Amino acid sequence: MGFNLGSTLHPSHPLGVSFLDSSVRISRDAHHSLTLEMQDHGSVGSLNEFLSIWGHDVSLLSTGELKMLECLGLEQVNAVSLLPAPTLKRRLAEISRLAQEVSRADEMGWLEVYTQGRGFLDSLQPFRIEPIIPTDPEVETPWDIAARLGDPVNVTYSMSSTITGRLTVSSGPNTLTATPEERSRWRDPNGAPLIELDISALEPTILFGLQAPGFDPGDDLYDAVNRAWFDSGLTRDVAKQVTISLCYGATRRSLVTLGASESGVQRLVTDLGLAGLGKRLQEELDDKGYITSPTGRPVRPKSKNPRLGALINNFVQSAGVDVSLEIFRKTCAAWSCVPHAVVHDAVYISGDDLTPGTHRECSDILRGMQFRFTTKSVTDD
Repeated sequence: MGFNLGSTLHPSHPLGVSFLDSSVRISRDAHHSLTLEMQDHGSVGSLNEFLSIWGHDVSLLSTGELKMLECLGLEQVNAVSLLPAPTLKRRLAEISRLAQEVSRADEMGWLEVYTQGRGFLDSLQPFRIEPIIPTDPEVETPWDIAARLGDPVNVTYSMSSTITGRLTVSSGPNTLTATPEERSRWRDPNGAPLIELDISALEPTILFGLQAPGFDPGDDLYDAVNRAWFDSGLTRDVAKQVTISLCYGATRRSLVTLGASESGVQRLVTDLGLAGLGKRLQEELDDKGYITSPTGRPVRPKSKNPRLGALINNFVQSAGVDVSLEIFRKTCAAWSCVPHAVVHDAVYISGDDLTPGTHRECSDILRGMQFRFTTKSVTDD
């Protein structure tokens, strides 16, 4: 499968994606190749225009960058962009990453789910940082610098930099590591605090929904686990630790050391069928070289012989990435709100009439599985 950057495109089955400041259209031609078209909306003109200028000095481009252009379908590269060299390099890296993501998703039959998630991430809008007087004026965080400059913050994310697809920041300040205090300074373009939409117990909800479909998590999954398997004998914090540790592939012994009873742990692990799930995933890995998440995402563990617990963790975590982006996308569309940033299981949004509360949304890609989420202002404790 190859990628072409063309000025004209007549797609039979287009998949529209908004990518950074460009419009991207991905389609499959009669030969089952994917075509990727980008039309730049900046002041410089289209991407194809500045990549098709021939006969200019190529000294600003490295051999690796020329190779990158060739991989994108330009076989006779002898050009330099109208853009400054650093900007061109950044754009080439962004396009290359997108092409690799799309290629991998298509090869593994996961393109539709990928496209929906990628489209949501690339619909994120800039936000602003509330200035504060720093405790130590000589030590500025990225958020302090953004506030001082007054420029809108743009953050872009990669869906392919980790094994499970867990997001990483590819440009802009790292929202994924922002502290609650730093997030409390996030504002919409009009200066209003952003609203945090946080999915509750995302990965445990997936694990229990798949492996114990008759289990009712109610309004608090961790309390429900405590009642069902430990006769309410654990504190909520311990019940939460035990439940989350299951999703991370913890052993029975380690669950007991957290304070759970051996008999309760035994019943829980047996009722969830974790041994059978781990065995099935190991067999798939041995046969195909990867495991398939509940959302269809292919996951290739680093180790050729991973622990069964690690496979279960990869299985659940990869599904959590896709489901969270789906819930964010559907909720933003239903509420007509604007998304600005993502922090794992939470998205930060702005809009009219957004009030704190608890809500539920169903996942289409997990066959109607229901997820609970809360909303609150970033300025709330």
